[in-house]
Amino acid sequence: MLFRSKLDARAGLSLFPIKEGIHINGRFLIENRRADWLSGSFYSNHYSWENNFRNITETRIEGSADVPAYALKAYIGYSLLDNPTYYGIQGIAAQHNGVVSILSAYIQKNFKIGFLNLNNRVLYQLSSNKEIIPLPTLSLNLKYFMEFMLVKNVLTAQMGADVTFNTEYYAPAYSPALGMFHNQNRRLIGNYPYIDAFINLQWKRTSIFVKYINAAQGWPDGDYFSAHHYIRPEKTIKFGIHWPFYVK
Repeated sequence: MLFRSKLDARAGLSLFPIKEGIHINGRFLIENRRADWLSGSFYSNHYSWENNFRNITETRIEGSADVPAYALKAYIGYSLLDNPTYYGIQGIAAQHNGVVSILSAYIQKNFKIGFLNLNNRVLYQLSSNKEIIPLPTLSLNLKYFMEFMLVKNVLTAQMGADVTFNTEYYAPAYSPALGMFHNQNRRLIGNYPYIDAFINLQWKRTSIFVKYINAAQGWPDGDYFSAHHYIRPEKTIKFGIHWPFYVK
């Protein structure tokens, strides 16, 4: 049976110096829980372990702000994990006898200049022990596109690109025998942009899209891995249509 005790306190404040308001939220969490069942007991052809891990204690404080009028969101959080469990380099469940702290913060700002839309999300993360909980220091999620009406009230088009990027870190490896991810220290992954170019058409209720995946393949190099030994899709074109059949 999974034992868990938790204190989860939340508070919110909305100010209205502008019409849509400024919304501020805070959270304080203390949670004491047992390790998950798989990390405690597992048997297969390639792996087997029987562990009696101590309870994991997490203390977390979070704050966020949302300003809808300016399409602006921000968040900051700080966590302390005491006795965290993890899957080590060999894929075997283990427990760290100590505290790991994690700081995370992001800012999201969307700009609209005429028909040009610039959606930006920047995430910063810092782990006090990257051998236990590896995290990229910086991650970017960008969506830049033009949106315009080809036929008034009938056909709308979007044309642009999705860009994802993260700084180098020892991204987890995947073990098919376990069916889960585990830590690795052989290969740093990151420091390259992954770009998907797209065209979206909205014709009344029908949506049509064409996507050119990994449009910038080879720039600055062709090292596109999402996990150790697992490469992301190379250049390819995908297209699709969504046409709901219903009568109002």
